[in-house]
Amino acid sequence: MSTTTHQPAMRAFTVIKREGQDDFWLPIGAAFAHQNGEGFNVILQALPIPNGDGQCKIVLRPPKDDEADRQPQARSERNNKSGSRRRYSCSSFLDDIKQPANGERILRSLMMISWAAGYTSAHQSGTPRADPRSIQATATILGEACRKEPTMKVVQVIDRIVQQALIGKLPIANAKDGTTPVASQWEENGSILYLTSDGPRRRLYYESPRADLVDIGVKKGTLAFEGKKVGNKYEGSAYEFARSCKPRAYDVNGDVSTDEKQITIQGRAPQVSTSCAVVGYRDVSRVLTFIPDGQN
Repeated sequence: MSTTTHQPAMRAFTVIKREGQDDFWLPIGAAFAHQNGEGFNVILQALPIPNGDGQCKIVLRPPKDDEADRQPQARSERNNKSGSRRRYSCSSFLDDIKQPANGERILRSLMMISWAAGYTSAHQSGTPRADPRSIQATATILGEACRKEPTMKVVQVIDRIVQQALIGKLPIANAKDGTTPVASQWEENGSILYLTSDGPRRRLYYESPRADLVDIGVKKGTLAFEGKKVGNKYEGSAYEFARSCKPRAYDVNGDVSTDEKQITIQGRAPQVSTSCAVVGYRDVSRVLTFIPDGQN
């Protein structure tokens, strides 16, 4: 037996302050009364945007009398908006966020970020997070992914964010210090790795190591590189592996291509004997190639 009525008792809004203009009341959902009259179910299609204090406020208001007459039109408008959302490209999103003075454009990008944060939060295990930091992280993820693949649709990027969160590459719900690494996949000489970006910090982990690396003990989740990105330069430590030996770190540095789809790092890797002693060094150059969404 249903516990709620079919018609909303209240509409849910988030109120957006606009300098020099009237406040904008953005509808984000509805509240449905329980049949016993003792409560409501609030269903949101988007999350409220935090104010300057980090607080999220939802305003519930009774539907206006004329809304029943406008339901067919409203349904048509919702369908059109849904179609527009599916067609909204990364290039449009990047254009929108560059124009903060354009109210319509910035509102469109904020609605997309809010929807993305809500969608991601709904798929998290444990207590969902939709606090200002995770919303900011979602915006960062959208921006970085869209810059790499501007022809993609934003909904495709959001779906990838959710999938990364589910497999643990994007721990939005689990970051204890409030930071959220961004993950992307790369190919290097037959191995698949994933790169996490957390501010300037960079780490590379093996996702699917090639057969000869598996034979000497490299497995999924093994750390391959840790360091930082400064401008278009990488610097840090890579790791050399040998059977039955601990990974050996060695200094590397390198460059990122202008389109940010290739990373090349060089260094002198240690040569290790069967007794795990370093017996020499060899020059190495490692080239990583970005794997676009849908090709991994």
